[in-house]
Amino acid sequence: MVKDSAPLPAYLMQEAQNMSEVSWLFREQAEPGGIVSAFAANMQDFPPEQYLRGPVKISGMQSEDVSGIFEKLTAQDVLITLVSKTFEATAKKKEKWYQTLFSSTPVTSERRKLWASPPIISALRLPAPNPFIPGDVSLREKAVEDLNRYAHCNILQHTATYCNTLQRTAT
Repeated sequence: MVKDSAPLPAYLMQEAQNMSEVSWLFREQAEPGGIVSAFAANMQDFPPEQYLRGPVKISGMQSEDVSGIFEKLTAQDVLITLVSKTFEATAKKKEKWYQTLFSSTPVTSERRKLWASPPIISALRLPAPNPFIPGDVSLREKAVEDLNRYAHCNILQHTATYCNTLQRTAT
């Protein structure tokens, strides 16, 4: 479904970039040790100009980049992970480092064939543009309203007049 709608609409790319900007600007304070550890990991995966922001801030993302990822999502390359205590009885293998029990089952070729040509479900579609994602998060100067322009208005007088009008129309 998403593969068929490629290239992705520009608004989806813009929304993702806007939300990453919001996450970057309004992130929570972190412990210094955690920050250093994250920066060290970023140095392994990103060029020097991206060490600080790492995977948090998206920039320069193109629809073609995402389409390339979608092309790799195939029934032949799928890896499904299920985690549940209900599998304890069938988990016979032990994980190397933490000795966690697990099991591994190959996906049958019949199931892969079904997944390779799934039915089109019209209810599954890309979302409409989200009007609540901010496009500009820069600070703005607070508007100072001139309260003197309301000096001639007496709010109590207006309220009394309004209430009297309501009483007359009710009777």
